[in-house]
Amino acid sequence: MRPLISGLLSRQAGSAQGFKGDIERVIWNTPVPGIDVGGLVISFLCDHITDLDADRAATVFHLAVSFDKQADIQRILSQKMFVSETLSLHPLFIKYFDIFSQKNISIRGIFLKCLNAFLQSSFCLDFRNGNLNAFSFSVLDSTPVWATEVLSRYRARLNGGGIRGIPFLNQPRHDIFLRTGGENHTFIGIFGQMRDPQGSFSKIMKYLHADTAQYRAAGKRLSIGIATWNLTGQKKIEDGTLVGEFLSRIPRCLQKIISTNHIKNLLELRHILPHTADALQKASCTNNMVDEGIIRSIASQNGFHDQDIFINIETEDQYLEDIGKEFRSFYKRVSVGIENQARMWHRIAALYGLAKQATQKTAQPIGNMALMRPDVLFRGGSIIEMIEKAVHQTSEDVAICDYDPHAYWIEGVGDRYFAGRATAVARAFDGKDLILQIMRDPVLSTHYQDRPFWHRFAQTIFYESDVFLQQSAAIDMEFLRQSIPLDVLKPALQKDYVQISDHGLKDLIERFVSSS
Repeated sequence: MRPLISGLLSRQAGSAQGFKGDIERVIWNTPVPGIDVGGLVISFLCDHITDLDADRAATVFHLAVSFDKQADIQRILSQKMFVSETLSLHPLFIKYFDIFSQKNISIRGIFLKCLNAFLQSSFCLDFRNGNLNAFSFSVLDSTPVWATEVLSRYRARLNGGGIRGIPFLNQPRHDIFLRTGGENHTFIGIFGQMRDPQGSFSKIMKYLHADTAQYRAAGKRLSIGIATWNLTGQKKIEDGTLVGEFLSRIPRCLQKIISTNHIKNLLELRHILPHTADALQKASCTNNMVDEGIIRSIASQNGFHDQDIFINIETEDQYLEDIGKEFRSFYKRVSVGIENQARMWHRIAALYGLAKQATQKTAQPIGNMALMRPDVLFRGGSIIEMIEKAVHQTSEDVAICDYDPHAYWIEGVGDRYFAGRATAVARAFDGKDLILQIMRDPVLSTHYQDRPFWHRFAQTIFYESDVFLQQSAAIDMEFLRQSIPLDVLKPALQKDYVQISDHGLKDLIERFVSSS
């Protein structure tokens, strides 16, 4: 292992631009049973941090922060001269040291010294004067983007200035959320597409009723907003979808066939049972109507009062008119997964109107908030305790999200929930409008073009808003998906049964189909 890892130190091994990819190939393509290859790579690189140039060293620091390697981070910071003379000049280091120090308040003072050095550097001043190539020591494509994010977050320190030729993202516009006075009113917003209302959504409402019981018993107000679509939707099973992502949704007989034949994805199942694979794919994305009556009925069944529930249901056509057409026109050949980010922010934006209704109806400001998805069940941990922890932790605006190290590594954060002080969490309500700002601005449309991709935009939004966004693994989560019954697949299995010659497979199908 050591010769393989040590090759990362050689500047002749490749460009700094490809260094991140080199690390990923070593970590994810070199499995060694019983050995934490990723931990070894991070530890080795941190031990040799002063042997790296600024780009590579900042990339290693980003990696260590992404996987919360506390000891490795401390070893890097102990190299005080290297940190002050090299790393403190790099926007990537400043951004991720900032993020790390938000959760590790004891070293916040060290970060602020590095930040001052960065802001006063000739590189930063030249960049603010409009030279996008000012950080001449860096060859990383995103260096100007990271610099913009840092300067946007600390715009109050720029004496009214900014970056010549580059606008900052618009700042929060929500004046209904107060830092004081709303301590006894919590708003929980549920955003996105329902998978199975009577199943998954009902379980989530049951969890919320139990989790907030003590809070409500103390005479405090809980309002729940639901911003969803008029149709349910399951995650479509594609040919490349790994079986681990849909195994729990399919009948036991098909699970047995998949395990016996060591099938890795739907395409491999298609090779032996083509009709069954077609039927499985079709059944994976069925749509059923969702209306306000269904949602209110489920809320009532789980103990909630009707006056505490606020609902926004929209259609695909409304999404397209609002942001969808413009998003597709701007990002012409992006995947469905990327466009789903626009859909997510569209639904989160609708929660602002519901929070406003809750404020007006109760005549009580909202001080605490959580946003969560309708297809993610919290099996362990308390969302209400998470909110209160964030609110009482510090005087800063703090929001907490789920721990997702791989999202961090691609400059993102977990987006399954956001919880904390309302003034912090409500910044997410601006996400849709900020995407529109990026697409419509002639400079940002190039400069920030990839920010709305995947998990990145949540980090950009909260970071530039001077929010302390912390990741937490305190809540154990489960994705809820609707099961596909055997009766739906039986006709396809019978067609495949007639055509296949594998007697063992035929016997397995016959045994399960005939017994159902």
